[in-house]
Amino acid sequence: MTEECAVERYCPPWDTSAGRSSRRGRRRIVNLIFVVYGLLIFEGALRKWIFPQFQKELFFIRDPFVFAIYFLCIKQRVRIRHAPLFVTAVVMAWLTGLLVLLEIASGMLTSGTHLQLAIYGWREYFLNIPLAFVIGECVSREDLKRLVKYTLLVSIPIAILSIFQSSAPASAVINAGTAIDPSNTFSPMAVELGFNRTSGTFTSNEGQALFIGSIVAMLLWVWILPRPRRPVKGAVLLVATAAVITNLAVSGQRTAFVMSIIIASAALMGAALMKSGKDSLRNLRMPIVLVTVGVLAAPLVFPDHLHALSIRAANAAEGDARYSYGIVHRALGDFTRFTDLVFDSPVLGCGLGFAGNASSRVGLALPFYEDDWSRNIVDLGVVLGVIFIIFRVTLVLWLIAGAVASTRRRNDALPLLLVGFIGVILLNGQITGQGTVNGYAWLFAGFCIATIRTGEEETGL
Repeated sequence: MTEECAVERYCPPWDTSAGRSSRRGRRRIVNLIFVVYGLLIFEGALRKWIFPQFQKELFFIRDPFVFAIYFLCIKQRVRIRHAPLFVTAVVMAWLTGLLVLLEIASGMLTSGTHLQLAIYGWREYFLNIPLAFVIGECVSREDLKRLVKYTLLVSIPIAILSIFQSSAPASAVINAGTAIDPSNTFSPMAVELGFNRTSGTFTSNEGQALFIGSIVAMLLWVWILPRPRRPVKGAVLLVATAAVITNLAVSGQRTAFVMSIIIASAALMGAALMKSGKDSLRNLRMPIVLVTVGVLAAPLVFPDHLHALSIRAANAAEGDARYSYGIVHRALGDFTRFTDLVFDSPVLGCGLGFAGNASSRVGLALPFYEDDWSRNIVDLGVVLGVIFIIFRVTLVLWLIAGAVASTRRRNDALPLLLVGFIGVILLNGQITGQGTVNGYAWLFAGFCIATIRTGEEETGL
């Protein structure tokens, strides 16, 4: 199928009277989406090694392209079909914008620093949510294959980089960056035995953990696909497989391993949902084979890295009450801790961005909340905070339902794999407190919607 035919087949239901011009507009939007995705992966490299003196400004490098996407969507009259969730997000964005104006009028924002923090907080909450729905309408199945191909290719040099980062000193250029000013350098978190948590091309280990989760999901999907349909094949696929296992093994991050387990479980669930026995068997066999290869190969190639991670996990369980009953206990606590704040927080909240780590970066001595639902309550207040949490829960449930239905219709595990990767992050990850997490959450929410939409179109639904 030619690219033009693919565009016509998967093009969202815009006003088609513009004809070829409308298709060119759609292609521009998709190209900008790829730019935003590329910057998400390589923004950290720009901030750490290429332009370290502008690392704070480069934090916002994706924003102009996001605004350009919105401008083109308005110009091309893109119609969002999943209107209720989209409208809810837009209404929340407007209401919270009015809340910021109310805080200014009431004198709550008493300085320029407070105002900057409120604007930053609004960005972290709402700027990228519409982008997810735009991606869901504009990205085609062929675009998704290109995305998978390029990401897996990028994982190869990042795996090599991560090997060196894991054992290099924290002050080494490969970890801290090239900045002369200490305020513009970065410091990796330690594991044990002299190893660091890797950050890859990101400025923090959170970004690398999400990158690893994404490539695990993509790699599983490629291996599950029949050979003629794979976007990566042959020796390149074998090298990419080794790179994915390497990125995971040397990461020093339990989050990446937990994500991989969830994603593999999603693949096995896909096998149970598929109607075709042949596809179901392949969907069952390939994840088991890949997990077995990883479990056998990683300890042989990287025994010290994995031993260091096991020591860190044991020490965390012993020294931190939140880990006393394991990582699952800590995760469950993140879903309930916000209830302690419901009756103590102001009805209109303390201010957008005030409960995240940005407040400490601008010199405000305010409480920091690690779990995102607590942050939502403190920032937005009880009413809007609870609405925002309900929105997140509803979105994830809707994505799961759509992924299950799409997997059954197309015998394709990609929707489930993507939801398995990003679902927990959308539900309770730090999407309002960490910029890279925010970017991954809403971009991959969009990719999930796109896989569901293209499955509906191919089956005529």
